[in-house]
Amino acid sequence: MKMKMRYQNIEDLSLQVIEEDPGINGSDLVDSVNELFLISCPDQLAAEEEEVFAVLDDLIDKEAVFFDASEDTWYIHGSPEMMTIIHNL
Repeated sequence: MKMKMRYQNIEDLSLQVIEEDPGINGSDLVDSVNELFLISCPDQLAAEEEEVFAVLDDLIDKEAVFFDASEDTWYIHGSPEMMTIIHNL
């Protein structure tokens, strides 16, 4: 049960960070998610980088987020920022 809650927290925080900072790079995204995770879940260990990227991979598969690999930038899927990137490819 705890692992499922942990995953959900990381997923929610990842979406929140990307929504608040469209085009954030992967390293900053992981740092921001981890910082917020430690604040919101002080009884938990820090989120590992691999853990955050595994959640992000799932979010890509669910078409919740878009990753521009050429620029290392993250966007909410379907957002105006993402649509601009797609249009300019």
